[in-house]
Amino acid sequence: MRFAITFIVFISVVVIMSCSKGNNNNNTIVTQRIPDSTVIMYATLDSAVWQADSVSGLLIPIGNDSGHYNLSITAKKAANSTVMNLYIGNYSGMGTYTINPPAVAATFYSGAKRHYALSGTIVISNDSTADMQGTYNFIADSANGLKVSNGVFRFPL
Repeated sequence: MRFAITFIVFISVVVIMSCSKGNNNNNTIVTQRIPDSTVIMYATLDSAVWQADSVSGLLIPIGNDSGHYNLSITAKKAANSTVMNLYIGNYSGMGTYTINPPAVAATFYSGAKRHYALSGTIVISNDSTADMQGTYNFIADSANGLKVSNGVFRFPL
């Protein structure tokens, strides 16, 4: 019995010692993040320039092994809780896509307010294996008819 208790205490000490953190002076605290210059998304909203902090793009497969994709591009600006979303259903590569919800859609979110595009275009000018880039413009459904112009995006794939 005494051997069992000694064994359990020994194993407990070994486990506790292996979990403790050593003194590691190589820890680095990052105080400033430098934006990736290859990732951009901005536009003019009526007369004000809007620029995102982060951009992500997803090619979402349609069905099993169909070879077809939906494209979703989402950009966020944390400072004022705004989001720009561009969507192209059945994405077929570079070209001009006319806003025609729900197949091709653009939406701007400002807090809880949502502005749906009524008309406009999304142009994909590059979709190489390295990055995707293009432009976008639209008129959104809102009380004031929000105009989104001079939109540009670029992000790595």
